[in-house]
Amino acid sequence: MNIELVNRFTYKLQNMILRKTIHDVRCAKKYSVALAKPLSELFNQPKPKFKYFVKNQTGLFGAPELISFEGFYAFKERTKIDCDNFVDEICNPNRKRNLVTIFDQLSNSLCCLADMAEFIRTAHPDKSFVAAAEDCCISMNTIVEKYMYNSERKLIVRHPSSHSEDPILREAAFKAYNGPNSESEELLDNLLESRHKLALTCGFPSYAHRALKNSIAENPYFVMEFLNILNTELRIRSVFDYKTMKRANNNDIVSPWDVQYLTNKIKQNHLEYAMIDYAAYFSLGDCMEGLNMIFNSLYNINLVFEDIEPGEGWAEQVYKLAVTHNTEGLLGYIYCDFFERTGKLHNDSHYVVRGGRQLPDNSYQTPIVVVMLNVVWRENFGPVLLHPGSVENLFHEFGHAIHSMLGRTRYQHVNGTRCATDLAEFPSVLMEYYATQPQVIKHYAKHFKTRQPMPEDMLKKLCASKYLFSASEMQLQLFYSVLDQYYHTQAPQSLSTTDLLAKLQVEYYGLPYVKDTAWQLHFSHFVGYGAKYYSYLVSKALAAHTWHSFLSNDPLNRIQGERLRTECLQYGGGKPARKLVSDYLRTPVTPELLASSLIQDIDQGNELSKFTI
Repeated sequence: MNIELVNRFTYKLQNMILRKTIHDVRCAKKYSVALAKPLSELFNQPKPKFKYFVKNQTGLFGAPELISFEGFYAFKERTKIDCDNFVDEICNPNRKRNLVTIFDQLSNSLCCLADMAEFIRTAHPDKSFVAAAEDCCISMNTIVEKYMYNSERKLIVRHPSSHSEDPILREAAFKAYNGPNSESEELLDNLLESRHKLALTCGFPSYAHRALKNSIAENPYFVMEFLNILNTELRIRSVFDYKTMKRANNNDIVSPWDVQYLTNKIKQNHLEYAMIDYAAYFSLGDCMEGLNMIFNSLYNINLVFEDIEPGEGWAEQVYKLAVTHNTEGLLGYIYCDFFERTGKLHNDSHYVVRGGRQLPDNSYQTPIVVVMLNVVWRENFGPVLLHPGSVENLFHEFGHAIHSMLGRTRYQHVNGTRCATDLAEFPSVLMEYYATQPQVIKHYAKHFKTRQPMPEDMLKKLCASKYLFSASEMQLQLFYSVLDQYYHTQAPQSLSTTDLLAKLQVEYYGLPYVKDTAWQLHFSHFVGYGAKYYSYLVSKALAAHTWHSFLSNDPLNRIQGERLRTECLQYGGGKPARKLVSDYLRTPVTPELLASSLIQDIDQGNELSKFTI
């Protein structure tokens, strides 16, 4: 391909994108909330608004070069050239610009293509677009590896079913799935060894020290102190959970393969209503109106439907929401890809397509994200209804999306969710409270036919069910976190990964190790969250502390919402993580504070459960 031609072509296109970004910022206050289409109407009866393959269309996400899949190749070539130029500038001892600024522009060039390509690779129904996006992902990975000298092997796993009523079948499935595998064990050993060597090369005593350097925890000693304090408290409380399971199991011994089956059965009996009865109160449209009400109350922002141009989307029933502040104007865009289709991944997720950053003319590059769900809906069967678990997932993913929208950082590589892992989940877990607490649910949960609110008894049972077995479930997460720390802190190990697992299970989990099993070989989070699996527990602790200290009495309080935004969310990863949360919570973040916040949340939930059983 002629490089000069690519340069001229993509230079014009990038200028078009930049002009559109600046136009979005300057015209932001033209949005009229009063004239906006109701979200309930939009999402309860979704209908395709366009054909995304027509001619003379806008490119994906409004990017002109992505009118067709060929645009990915031109985009890729231009990105390679830009990145090489940035690296040359970085390595030039006579450079004139600030080093951080150049690195951020390098990161922005990589991310604008790589993040978009990663999403399109997983979501686009057209195989030509998928192939072009996959090619971009591979190319971007190669570039990053060239710059970062980073190589880690990935493990691909599948999950077994544990819902069978037959205990013999559950046991057989558990042992077959979790059986030892020499090839997988070698892969895990090599991964841990490579990470340890990488850490030593970088001057760290272990991979965990390297991974946690810029986190809230900052080092593995903080993590283990937190986990050990929490373990002591959970051991006392989880005993009650296992006794409850044993009674439901005809007083037979409870084994690991029984836990999911028994807890699901007990929770369903506790609810006394079928899931479809609850779903009748959670239409997708009402839930979206609920999110809009929550965000407007807390942050003075609105989710405004905006017509999507032909070709801007990647499938039918994709919707675009402009996030607008009542005085500041446009903050960013959220694309909603909610409905299942053939070939679409089945995980609910949030994708950053473009991070926010300050532009050279002091305007702001508005962030673009996608919230992807897998809602099943048939056009002739009434409005889209969600089960309570799906509502919780929806609110969780929108917690990530709003974090991206509210971030206002100078550099895009620290915008929104691009922060420490143990901080990134905090806003999304906090949003789960808005999907599970009665004082909020009553504002938006209405029966799709009668428009009546959920009956009080039904609502209480639903909210209390979230806390059933919360101690034993958290204990399992703690065990995973401890094992993750040991794998990435004490290397090389004198014990095999399986022998170490069996040893730690005695101290950190309430059920015994099952002989001749090696479930760690199927636990993919050790790859993606190496040394950071504890992050969910820390984020949960921060969310619990925030909820009980600042929001539970008045969940829609504007003052608390603005404080959360200005003292926490707007910084993304642009402020040291521990200082950020300590300043926001107005108290030092310590292992004791985090553990006590989780235990307080469990105890208050258990009190609620007692009155509904």
